[in-house]
Amino acid sequence: MQLFDVIAKLRDKGIDVNNVSRAVTAAEDFESDQAGYERAMFEITGDLTHTGFELQSKMYFINFVREAVTQYAKTEDINLQQAIRDAQKGTQKYFDVFSSRIPTGKRIEWKMGRRDEVKAMIAKHKEEYVRPASKQSRAIDIVKANPNATSRELQAMFIEQLKLTPNGAATYVYNVKKILKAGKA
Repeated sequence: MQLFDVIAKLRDKGIDVNNVSRAVTAAEDFESDQAGYERAMFEITGDLTHTGFELQSKMYFINFVREAVTQYAKTEDINLQQAIRDAQKGTQKYFDVFSSRIPTGKRIEWKMGRRDEVKAMIAKHKEEYVRPASKQSRAIDIVKANPNATSRELQAMFIEQLKLTPNGAATYVYNVKKILKAGKA
């Protein structure tokens, strides 16, 4: 089990990891407060960084999403430390350009979480972590919920609900029926 799977965590938060502009839009629409953005970053990356104010934490989250999805689009992998560094640089640049957006009396800061604080958050995260259902298990649930559906109807459901291609849906229908017939699910 991988506790901090960046791509899976971004998907769990409703972020489309296959399209940078949609991912950034979803990140911009993500509503939270300063602690919520910091917690979301921790849940995604395992890196606890405290920021100076709410808008800084929001921009850090948005910039991280942009960097991670851009890397994933190019290589289907993410260099986590590079994405974090680039997100911090992007956030700094945002406030350098728009210095009027810094709340009066606040300053941009990046403070690493204390070791005991990070350990406590990891322990809590492990307790709360529920691995998302796989496409196969979701497909099995769809077939069980619709026992009289034809293969074509199941394919249409898989395309819509699991976001599969028509060929992928046909393969899933065949494999899921085989699994259910063998009594393995």
